[in-house]
Order: sequence, then C-alpha cells, then structure tokens
Amino acid sequence: MKKLNTLIAITIISFGFFSCEKDDSTIDSANQQKSQGFKFDESKIQTKQSLAVNFENDLVQDFKVVKPKFDAVEGTACNTSSLNLVTNAEYNILVDSIIKIWDRQTYNPINLVYNDYFTINNYAAQLGINADYFGKDGEYTNYVKQEKSSLEKFWQMPDLIYLRGQHSATLENLDVIRYMYTYYSDYGLIADDQILDEDDEIFQQSATIDEIVAIAKYFNTHSDEIPENSVYASDAFATRNGTIVLGDGIIDLLVKTGLEDKIVISSILSHEWAHQIQFTNINNWQYPIEAFPPTPDPESGEDIAANTRMTELEADFFTGFYLTHKRGGTYNWKRVEEVLSTFYGIGDCSFGSNGHHGTPTQRLKSAKAGYEYAKSLQQKGFLPDPTTVHDEFLSNFEDIL
Repeated sequence: MKKLNTLIAITIISFGFFSCEKDDSTIDSANQQKSQGFKFDESKIQTKQSLAVNFENDLVQDFKVVKPKFDAVEGTACNTSSLNLVTNAEYNILVDSIIKIWDRQTYNPINLVYNDYFTINNYAAQLGINADYFGKDGEYTNYVKQEKSSLEKFWQMPDLIYLRGQHSATLENLDVIRYMYTYYSDYGLIADDQILDEDDEIFQQSATIDEIVAIAKYFNTHSDEIPENSVYASDAFATRNGTIVLGDGIIDLLVKTGLEDKIVISSILSHEWAHQIQFTNINNWQYPIEAFPPTPDPESGEDIAANTRMTELEADFFTGFYLTHKRGGTYNWKRVEEVLSTFYGIGDCSFGSNGHHGTPTQRLKSAKAGYEYAKSLQQKGFLPDPTTVHDEFLSNFEDIL
C-alpha cells in the first residue's frame, strides 16, 4: 500500500523526443479485427519469438510518455511545459481510475494495468498487431500514407520503411493479452511474477495466464480509462528492422497542447525517418565517435550519452531540413519552431544518461540549422542526398552544442 500511496502523489512526467502498407479499405478491416478477436497464424509464432529478443536492443525510443516512478523526485526547469501539464492530467486520471476499482485485497493491478499494458502495446505495435491504421478510428491513415510517400520521394527511399499504428484499443482484446503472456512473458512483462497482494505488501507468486486475463478483463470492463487513456498508446519510435511506430496517444497529447494534428504527425514521422536513414547508412557514415553503440557500458556512460546526443541532434537537423524544404514538408520555420519547441520543451537534462537527447536549446538549434541549410538551397532548386545532409550536420555540430 505504501507504493500505491506514493504513486497517487506523483504527477511528474518526463519525455524524450523525440506494417505492411495497405489500401484505404484496411481501415474497416482493422476495426473489424478489433471486434472479432485476435487471431495469429501459429506458423509465425517462432519468427515472432525470435523478433522479441530485439525488442529493446533495436529500438530508438524518441517519443515516450514515461510513467512516474514510485521514487520520483521533483523535476527541474527542464521538464516544465504544456506537454508536461497535459500528460500529468492524463496520468492522474488513470491512477484515480485504478484506485477507484482496486479492492486492495485479492490482487495488485499495478504491475498489469500500470506497467505491463505499456510493454504489451509497445510489442504489439512492433509485431504489427492491429497496426495497419492510424488514429483511433483510422482518421489519420490517409495523411500518414501521403506523408510516407513524401518522405520516400524526398529521401529516395521507396518501399524500405514500414509504418505501424499503436492503439489503446489493442489492449481491449483479451486474446492479445493472453498471446503476449504466452509467448513474450520473458521479455519485460512482470505481472505473472508479482500479481497478488497480502497484508499490504506485494509478494512473489506466479500467476497463471488465466488469472492475469481475468484481472485484465475486470479492469477493462469497469474503468472508462483502462485501456482508453491516451498514455497507453503514447509511443513513437524507430527500430533497426525498418519499422516506425506512431501511437494515437502521442498525437492526442500533443494536439491537446494546442498544436495542429497534421504538423504533429509530419514532425514525428520526419524525425523517426531520420533514424531510419541513419540505420541504412550505419556502415558508411563517419561520426566523430562511434554511433549507436550496441551495448551500453556503465563505465563509459558519458561517451555513450554523447553518441546518443549526436545522433539525436542529427535527427533534429534532418527534421528541420525536411519540414521546411520546398520539396519536402513545405512548412515555414515559424510553424515548425512552434511544434518543435513543444516537443523539446520538457527537455533532457540527464547529461550522463545513456539516452540523453540534448537540451531543448541544443535540439532547437539543430533543427533550425537544418532549416537554414534548406533555405540556402531553395533558389538553386537542389535536393541533396542524405549523405550530403549528414556531412552538413557534422559541419554544424560544434556550433549546435
């Protein structure tokens, strides 16, 4: 109970910034899939099990609503923004819903609906489960497809990247919950190890999958926030296998800050696409230090953080370049600056962290440098290849820091 009481009091949220393509008819088929139940071809299970090993190692997590930790501390000036206020409100609503429903006697739902639900939905999107549409009702599918086509043409990358949608509705399907605990419980799911509560203390007891699914059904049925709350689909990330995931929730949260939905989508996709460009050229591009180190070494954390900061700032540079180029996003800098300032406003002041992305000021400076580069090329009508843009970023790197 002590942990739950701490959870109730916490409202600090921190951010880091940041499928096979089918025709429009897939929106209807996707909605039908949600209502008909989840089915998986058993012959694909082994392939998907092997994919799970790379869930964390191959993922560049740019846009992620980070759950408040039980031992969270007060945030610094680096994590105060309109986006922070919106996400705080969403988490407070979710926590209130959990407290209201939990009877505090037979089980502890935190590990399931407050922890594992996020992991399950992250994995489901990577696997392509219920992921072939965008927006809660498919309302963004056409625009995402158009933006994908624009990015492919701009960066000369046809048919190389897969876009997948993430939806809180996926968690409504108990067959998905069952499937994940059956085949992926060894990859970060914890509810099957700590599911019960005795004398106000969580204790270790292995729960059966049927027990977990029953708890999921109970909370899904009795709560208006589980799993409907936007935070359950608040991922946006790129993976090394050519996949970009875009969650409904992160779009919703950013739109609630007053931003326009289409430029939000364009900005997220252009940043994640930049990571895909980096992955594609990982063996050809030179960086001052090694990029994307495969295994973080605690003894060299500062160097790893510098690597991450460099590649993230490069993705910001590419984002500013694409969004403002007349053959790309065609946005003016004022609109781009408004969106990216919101993205970066919470910032990242964890300078020694392996995932440090750069300060808000550095990130906006990098994006603006990309805009300035695009602006310098407008009259010439010149569209450089990604390697040329990469070289331009490196020439600006010291000025950005």
